[in-house]
Amino acid sequence: MQADRSDARTAQQAVPPDEDFLTMDALTFLSKLIESLAWPAIVVWLLWYLKEHLPALAKSLRKLKVSGVEMEFEKQAEKLAAETRTAIPAEPPSEDPEVVRLKQIAEISPRAAIVEAWVRVETNAAEVVRKAGLRVPSAPGPIQLLNSLKQLEVLTPPQVSAFKHLRALRNMAVHGADMEVSSEAVNQYIVSAVAMAGYLEDTLEFVKNVKAA
Repeated sequence: MQADRSDARTAQQAVPPDEDFLTMDALTFLSKLIESLAWPAIVVWLLWYLKEHLPALAKSLRKLKVSGVEMEFEKQAEKLAAETRTAIPAEPPSEDPEVVRLKQIAEISPRAAIVEAWVRVETNAAEVVRKAGLRVPSAPGPIQLLNSLKQLEVLTPPQVSAFKHLRALRNMAVHGADMEVSSEAVNQYIVSAVAMAGYLEDTLEFVKNVKAA
């Protein structure tokens, strides 16, 4: 009896493993091996790809952002021109010396022309406030100047809006380092700024006369 059991156990051990089982086991091993190697390989490839293409991608995104700012500036410059024509009917002629001077600057640096045009507005505004007898610091900010002009009631609501619009576009130009706007938009800003500066200059004469009287 024991001999029979021993013979059966020996026969069972002698049976070769199933070939399908071995094949499946090998495939499982290979799939696991590939899976374990795949993620590190993907990570390495992704890092290499980003290193090679990230600067170009960042440049493209920056250019897209700048293009959006340029389009917005041109849109707002057009609105400003219409707004200024309504608020200050006495638009400076195209041959106005200051307009000509600023347009010449714009041919070299549009941003410098915009800043220079705004400085003229700011300077005339500060003179009006000082001549009216209001205390202002040596370098007053635009918001302080605007509040003083409103206090003096020398600006109508549309003119206040145009003043704010000029300041906003000036800020957009200053902070848009790579911004390139059309000459038409820059010229619209220049004409609007010179019109506002001229109006403030006329107001300065009015304030002087009122104070003298």
